[in-house]
Amino acid sequence: MFVFITFKQDSRAVIEGCELAWDYFGGITEILIFDNLTPVVDKADRYSPRINKTFMEYSQFRQFLVDPANPAHPRGKPIVENSVSYVKKNFFAGETFLSREDCQERAAAWCTSVAAIRIHGTTRLKPIELFNDTEKEKMAIYDGIRYDTPYYASPVVHTDHHISFRKSLYSLPTKYIGKTVEVKGDSALVRISFKDELIKTHPRLPEGKRSTDFSDYPKEITPYTLRNASYQINEGNKKHPAIGDYIEFLLSGTYPWHRLRSAQKLLRLAEKYGHARTAAACTKAKEYGIWDVRRIERMLKNNVEENTALSDFPTLFTDSPRFTRDGSYFKNYN
Repeated sequence: MFVFITFKQDSRAVIEGCELAWDYFGGITEILIFDNLTPVVDKADRYSPRINKTFMEYSQFRQFLVDPANPAHPRGKPIVENSVSYVKKNFFAGETFLSREDCQERAAAWCTSVAAIRIHGTTRLKPIELFNDTEKEKMAIYDGIRYDTPYYASPVVHTDHHISFRKSLYSLPTKYIGKTVEVKGDSALVRISFKDELIKTHPRLPEGKRSTDFSDYPKEITPYTLRNASYQINEGNKKHPAIGDYIEFLLSGTYPWHRLRSAQKLLRLAEKYGHARTAAACTKAKEYGIWDVRRIERMLKNNVEENTALSDFPTLFTDSPRFTRDGSYFKNYN
């Protein structure tokens, strides 16, 4: 006997329990009889039970047969449940535990020191002796490498070419936007399929991260998605050197990407209002140290991009200020 302690009854918990059992017994059984629990059996049926997809893949990986107990049968489900009653009365009754881990450790020890050496009510033998003499040699070899239980999802591809899976984003080509895809992700890879055909594989990322293949975007918008400052500057120079010079000024600094959209907007303004007018506005904006492209847009809308250079402004003070004092006035120590 092996007892697995869990607060959940989902596919991952059931598979983890099986993995611990194979490790405890030192091998894998040929057949596993289940009490029609939902993570293993999607639909109970005496003749054609439907096995859960996740658990079916696991059973195929470990190469054992899943044989659900016969529902509503006097010698099916009750036989499976008898061991539960035995564990409740002989292990849990009257005990307290520090944690689930503590309970699991003590349960495994109880299986070895108590349950394995009792006289079984049916066989009239000690289970450990029967196991060592007859059953152990019939078990398949367990390699000790834990099964990497995958997650499954069916997300819709958003307009930004990405799907959300386990709180991370993964890109797909344009033609799949708006379609529902099937995702299978383990600790290493995320495999994305559409109509049973594998269409994309990404490395698995931590939560909050993004895996983007820029070849998934249309060619005409790829430069924008790359966040390439040099591309924006070169495009500005093609239109007019003053525009490229201003974009270089706009995207200066260690992290230029926060103004990348402003550079893209400026390139669109050049197409709308003309290269020469936009270049004049850029020259004026740079002279004034203006970073806001919306102000350049207002210049162009109001047709003032060539009015009043910085040198044309009058000096604010023509005479020395009345109360200006020499620095020595404030020297109050010897």
